[in-house]
Formats: sequence, C-alpha cells, structure tokens
Amino acid sequence: MKKTKNIAILDIENKYYAKVFINKIMIMLIIISLFILNIPVLADETPVKKNIVSSWALSSFYDAETMGLLPDEWTLHLNDYTKNISSERANKLLTLAISKLASTGLDKVNDIVITRLDGEVSRGKFIGQVYSILTAYVPDKNNDKITYLREKHIIQGDGNGLALENLCTEQEALIILMRSVHYVYTKNDLGAKGFAWTIKNNGNTVYLLGSIHIANADVHPFNQKLIKEFGKADQLVLELDLIKFMQNQAKLMSAYAYRDGTTLESQIGKENYQEAKVFLESIGTSIEPFKNYKPWAFNIVLQQIKESLNNSKENNLKINAKYGIDMWFNTNAYFMKKPIVELETPAEQVAVFDSQKLDDQIYALEQTLKKVKNKNESTEMMDNVSDVLKTWKNGDKDNFLKVYDTKEIEGTEFGKNLFEKRDKILTDKIETMLKEEGENTYFVVVGSGHCFSSTNILKTLEEKGYVINDFY
Repeated sequence: MKKTKNIAILDIENKYYAKVFINKIMIMLIIISLFILNIPVLADETPVKKNIVSSWALSSFYDAETMGLLPDEWTLHLNDYTKNISSERANKLLTLAISKLASTGLDKVNDIVITRLDGEVSRGKFIGQVYSILTAYVPDKNNDKITYLREKHIIQGDGNGLALENLCTEQEALIILMRSVHYVYTKNDLGAKGFAWTIKNNGNTVYLLGSIHIANADVHPFNQKLIKEFGKADQLVLELDLIKFMQNQAKLMSAYAYRDGTTLESQIGKENYQEAKVFLESIGTSIEPFKNYKPWAFNIVLQQIKESLNNSKENNLKINAKYGIDMWFNTNAYFMKKPIVELETPAEQVAVFDSQKLDDQIYALEQTLKKVKNKNESTEMMDNVSDVLKTWKNGDKDNFLKVYDTKEIEGTEFGKNLFEKRDKILTDKIETMLKEEGENTYFVVVGSGHCFSSTNILKTLEEKGYVINDFY
C-alpha cells in the first residue's frame, strides 16, 4: 500500500517528527487505556490450566510474583507450587530476593551469610537462609531467630508449631521471602508512591491514583500507606474490571478484530502483511490467527511479541501487563471480595482506538515492523514506558510531565477522544461519588494521563470548588 505523503494527524511533513508523534500516541494509549492489556498475542490459543497453589496462599503468591520473586522461566510451564521445593529452586528464589533488596540501594548493616542449599530443603533450613538475608538490613538485637521472624510476621506460630523439620514447599518458600522483602520495603518507606490525591466532600472520601497500565516488578511493592487506604475503602473504582472483561472472549474478539469480513491485509497492504507474516513464521507463529485484526490491535501484538523476545533485561525490569498497577488492585479486590465499580465500558475504550485514522495506524505498524527485525533493539515505546515508570515509582510528578507531554496530541481529533471526552466522563462520575449521601470511601484508579492533561480530572474538580490534597 502506498504511503500518504502527510501523516493525517497534524499533517506532519517531516518523517522524523511523525515517528516521534506516533510513538507518543502509543505511549499515551498504554498509560490511559486499560483496553490495551486485553489483546491476546495468540488469538487462537485455548485456555490453559492454572498453576496449583493453595487457596490460603493465592494473595501472597500473587504479591511474590508481581515483586519479581518468581523466576520468569517458572511461569512458562504449569507448576504445582504445593510440592516440596528442590535445593536448586530454593537457591534461585534466595538469589532473586537478595537482588531485589540490593536494588533498593539500602546499606547493609551486616553481611549476608548464606550457604548454597543442597539436598532436601526443610522449613528450618530455608528460614535460616531468609533470616540471614533479612538481618543484613534489619539487625536482630536479641539473636533469637524464631522470635525475630514471628514479630515481623514473616512466620506464624511458635517454635513447636512451625514444623521446622518438615520439608518446605515452593509456595511456602515464596511467601516467606515475599514477607521478608515487603518488611524491608515497609520499614524503610520504599514502596512505590505513584501519583495520588485525596478529595473529600459531604462525608465522602475519594482517593485518586493515577496509574500506568503496564509496568515491571521494580514498581512493586507499593507504598504501605497506599495499600492501607485501599484495604479500608468501601469500593475499588476502575476504568474497567479487567478480570471480568478478560473472561468474555466474545467481547474481546468483537473489539480488536473486524466483524464484517474485512481483513488485516486489505487494510495494511500486501507488502506490510507479507513482512509481518515472514517475521511471525521466523519465530514459529502463523499470521493466520490475526488475519481479521484491526491494524492498531495487530501493532500492539507485535510490540508485545518484541518485548517477549527481548531476553536481555533483568527479571525485575521486564515490562508486562501482569505487573500493571490497575491489575494489582483489580486482582486484590477479588481476593478481598471488595466491590468493583467501572467508570467506562469496553465499547467506550475501543472507540478511542478506532478513532485513529487508518494512515496513522499503518504508519505506526510500519515503525514496529522495522523494530522487530532487530533482535537486540527494544521498541521505543517500551523505552518510554520505562522512563514513565521511574517517575511513577518516585511519585515524581514534575519529571513525569517531562516524559509525558500531551499538548501536541490534545489538539487533534484523536487527542480529544483520548483526553477531553474521557476526562469529562470520568470527572462527572467521580463527582457523583463525592455527592453521595452517607460516608463512603472510594479508591479510584485511572490512567495517569487523566490526572495531567489540560482537561484533567483534578483541574476540573478544583474549578468546581472541590479541595484537592496530595495523598502523601
């Protein structure tokens, strides 16, 4: 398909600036639209069996995974985490925990003295290793291992009830390590802060958190104050209930694929289609499942595949939807049986993507195709996300605005759909909560773009007379 001379948005003549502009659009879609998380990389894959984890361990297991304490290679296969842990896998977990704590930059007060585990791993043996790691950052003045770990809620029960001679299971090992790492983060106020505000009116409280919809383990765990207020809130309010939405495959297909027989090839042209086909076949994947995808959806699929093939990053730096801020709160609300309120419908979010002009979708796809050919090069989109995540982790609003400039795009028709139109919908619904009778507490999580655009939620509420306070 012949390229148009001008990029439809803003009629940008210079291709360098056009490329930058398209990348900005993609980064903004990731930050302010949850729908992007739901596009399957393999459209025809059947539901897979779930890992085996005890019901009592699910929430803590999930936290361990999002914190980067579960090795990536373990997630590629079905695992029974209730089985006894091997010394090899125990050593791997300990290494990840040491790395996670080292990444905080905290000074150790003691050396970490552990020996490589061999043979069977008992609970007592594993706890001993964890104790050495933990006391390197938080010393034990009484040199009483069991009391120390119990007081910090790393283990539960007394010495007789801990069954220290029993073999340690994989889920037990993960949870003990997760609690230990979490304790160090909490004690030193290291949890990611995000962009958060408090709004009160008529006895009601809204905690508003600006989110990034895909993230990495480096932003986990979150600040303890944030987690505490989430736990106390009456309802969690999200753009979309992702878990509910992902369970409806029919709705998913109707959103990211054409339903009238239109094909991907007819939209992007034979040359681009063939190039994508060759790339997918080179990694053992057929293009057939994507033949009816919309160009913007297929572009996101390629971006995801590119990132999955980039194995050069450390475990805790890989960007993935499973680490997304919204996803963490969404998942934990299910664990807690906390009511979830949706601010938008899937159709409303899909409309934003569909509002992109076809020429712009094609151009963005062509840029991605150029990137996927180079196995050692990260996509610029994901590099930009990494920069955004650093500002989110530190609650650094000023630097966030430097890497997330919306002015250029807000003046376009697409930008109006992305920001102005949705900002108003979200603001109106949040204002309704603030006017409710009684005393209600809402924990609201929306894309960070809705908190910083020229028509953002905070600015509009403030203009209406509401007092906005920083959360921290």
